[in-house]
Amino acid sequence: MRKLIVTFAVLLFGFQVILQAAIPRNVKLELDHRLIPAYRTGNLETVIFSGALIANKISGSLIGEIDVYLDEHNI
Repeated sequence: MRKLIVTFAVLLFGFQVILQAAIPRNVKLELDHRLIPAYRTGNLETVIFSGALIANKISGSLIGEIDVYLDEHNI
């Protein structure tokens, strides 16, 4: 049972790393340095501007990955 739990935890961690690695570096920097701080401080202009920049850089498959990343940051 213990091996099963450890295996599941390793697989879950590996899946999370794969998701985060799939987000392009420039998009992740935009999220980390502009969108997330602006959201937390209530700067809606910057959130909208940053979100528009990100939307222009991503395709449909990245939307879910970015959603998971933002969920990890309680956004």
